[in-house]
Amino acid sequence: MELMPSYIITSVGLTIVISALAGINFALMVFKTKRMKMIKSVKSNS
Repeated sequence: MELMPSYIITSVGLTIVISALAGINFALMVFKTKRMKMIKSVKSNS
C-alpha cells in the first residue's frame, strides 16, 4: 500500500517536468521563428 502513493507522486512529477520542458521547447521554437521572420523582413526592406 505504501508504494502506490509514491508511484503516483513520481508519475505526476514526471508529467509536470515533461510538460514544462515541452512548453519551454515550444516557446523557444516560436521565439526563433519570430526572430527569423523579423530578420527576413529587415533584409527584404534594406
